[in-house]
Amino acid sequence: DIAQRFHDEAAETQLFSATGAATSHDTEMNATGITHDALPLQEAQLPVMPIIPTMPCLTTDQEKLLVESRTHRDKNSFSSLPFNACVARPVPRAERNANPLALEAIAKEWARLRSIKHRHGQGVWKEQAVEEARDVRARYVASGTKVHFARIFDICVETGSELPLGHKDKKFKGRAVLQGDQVKDENWEVALFQDLSSSPAAMEASRSADAYGMLEGHDIQVADADSAYTQSYLEGVDTWVRLPREQWPQAWIDADMRDPVCPLVLSLYGHPDAGGYWEQHCEAQLRKVGWSPIPGWRSCFWHAECESLLVVYVDDFKLAGPKCHMARLWKDMR
Repeated sequence: DIAQRFHDEAAETQLFSATGAATSHDTEMNATGITHDALPLQEAQLPVMPIIPTMPCLTTDQEKLLVESRTHRDKNSFSSLPFNACVARPVPRAERNANPLALEAIAKEWARLRSIKHRHGQGVWKEQAVEEARDVRARYVASGTKVHFARIFDICVETGSELPLGHKDKKFKGRAVLQGDQVKDENWEVALFQDLSSSPAAMEASRSADAYGMLEGHDIQVADADSAYTQSYLEGVDTWVRLPREQWPQAWIDADMRDPVCPLVLSLYGHPDAGGYWEQHCEAQLRKVGWSPIPGWRSCFWHAECESLLVVYVDDFKLAGPKCHMARLWKDMR
């Protein structure tokens, strides 16, 4: 019936000429069964399009079933806010200096960075090797060696700022970071880096882990690395950093130092290459405990013995595999 209907309507179709006006010329049937106007050669060479009849894609029963299947919970429920978000409130410096809890959070962050132990000693930077910036610059210029100078500054935020005063989730957090957009070399020029940009896992990798973890006898577990970036060493060009005046040790003040700088040892948040060095360090440690990178899937690893999948997104780890191996795999990675 549909074929006969198409044939009948195609035979009666009016085609349009180059001027857009409908023509009533006699029609001819070509080998494909589609009619076209018997126009002069000049007009016949122009592409023409017949008016093809349309038909519904679904039957009445199918349309009814489709409407019924769309009934589910309201995903965009009412909220007093335009959207849900977890955002920390930046704390201005004046407010921070007047709030003992904020000052305590800042002091805790600086103490943490100074206490990190590694095979070359302790601390993200080496305060014992402090020198005046002009002396360091002169030495590197004389030797023809490249060097970078940067500064470290701290920030303070309040998480759960919308919560009532005294709530356990309303707290201040301090972070000390390197100002990566203001790094200079020995000639006061903008520093150039190795472009070791990290390549975290894609959304498809996370979904693959979800699917694999839903198999019978499998599980999905997540964890995050503690102070991830500072677990790796900062390689490449030597970097010397300036600390805020309020963080100078008393020995620097007593020595009447003017522009003290000290060498940066570990990868600190904010450094353009910190993410790349952390990624290299993470992959090297995972290889030691049986994980192999999956070709073409950056930051994704497979453990052949335990038949487990690991997805790494910066410092977040998602592990999917048999439940019986979970405890052992986490222990090896720690």
